[in-house]
Amino acid sequence: MSKVQSNALLLIVALSLTLAVVYGVKPIGNERNRTDFSMIPKEIDGWTSVDQKFDEETIKGLPQSDLLLRTYSNELGEQVTLAIVYGTDLGDFHQPEICMQGQGWRITDRSEISLPVQPRGTIQAISLIMEHDTAPRSACLYWFSSKGRTATFLGSHKLRLYLYRLVRRKIEPAALIRFTAPVEESDEHTQQLVCTLAGKLFPYLQAELNASDGNIANSNLTKRNP
Repeated sequence: MSKVQSNALLLIVALSLTLAVVYGVKPIGNERNRTDFSMIPKEIDGWTSVDQKFDEETIKGLPQSDLLLRTYSNELGEQVTLAIVYGTDLGDFHQPEICMQGQGWRITDRSEISLPVQPRGTIQAISLIMEHDTAPRSACLYWFSSKGRTATFLGSHKLRLYLYRLVRRKIEPAALIRFTAPVEESDEHTQQLVCTLAGKLFPYLQAELNASDGNIANSNLTKRNP
C-alpha cells in the first residue's frame, strides 16, 4: 500500500470514528442547563457590572445552554462586555467569527495571543478587531473551556469532548467565553483593556465552570436513534 493510500485510509477511519461519536451519543433531556454564575464577581478591582439579556433569537436558538451577558465599567467609563454560552449540546457552539460575520461584522485583524491570567500563567486566546456599518469598531477576545482546559479552535475541542463521551460514557460540558469592547482610544488600548479584565476574571470563570461541570459530569448518555 502506497503512502498516499495509507494516509487516505487513516483519514477515512478518523472521519468514520468522528461521525460515529457525533451521531452515536447525545445528552439526555432537552432542558436548559442551569448555573447561576455566582462565582463570577460583579465587582473586581475598580470594575462594576450590570447583567443584561441576550436577544430572544439567541435564547431560542440555544435552548439547552445557560447564558450570561454582563457589562463591566471602570472609573473612566470604559466598558467591556462578558458573554458566556455554557452547555452540553456541542451543536450550540460555533467559532464566533462565523456568527459575527453573519451579523454584519467584518474581521479586520485576527491573531492568537498568549493571555496573562491570574493568579499566574497564560492561556491561548483569539483576539479580533471588527468593523460594522452601524456599530462602533470593536475588539473581541475569546476562548473555549471545559474541565479546566482551554482551546481556541472549536473543531479539535469538540472532537476531544465527543471522544471523552464515547469512551467514558459521561458528559463533559463546554463553554464559550467572549469579551468585547468598543474601540474609543485605539485598537491597542482597547485590546489591552479587554485582556486585563479577562485575566482578572479568569480564575473565577474557571471555578464557576468547574463547579457547574460537577453537577452534570455523572449524567448518562443515550444512544441516538438511527
